[in-house]
Amino acid sequence: MEEPLRTTAPILSQTLLQPPLNSPQKTQNVQSETTTTPQEAMVAHNPAAITADEGPSPTLQNVVCTVNLCCPLDLAKVNFHTRNSEYNPKRFCGVVMRLVNPRCTALIFSSGKIVVTGVRHEQNAVLACRKYARII
Repeated sequence: MEEPLRTTAPILSQTLLQPPLNSPQKTQNVQSETTTTPQEAMVAHNPAAITADEGPSPTLQNVVCTVNLCCPLDLAKVNFHTRNSEYNPKRFCGVVMRLVNPRCTALIFSSGKIVVTGVRHEQNAVLACRKYARII
């Protein structure tokens, strides 16, 4: 039983005799090795050129378009006579109307302007604008 105690005693004494990691001796050595000033360390690095094969390819996620009907609208009447529309003037000053095909949302304002969002293709955006104009 005394054998294991003899082998662990020198290991413990060696670890206790080592200087701590944040001792002043080590920090002085690190400071003396570094001779650059902070201004010299701030060097602009140009990133490597990204080729078309490596980089991400852009894809359309949302197309937004605006339409001007050139006539004022009564939003309460528009909301009352249409489906899938909501109008709360205390919360938002326009009618929010949704279509199923093409799947999109329109913000309709009393000035006659419409903002169509949520369409993924330009052709569907034109189709949605025509549908909204016909519904109103």
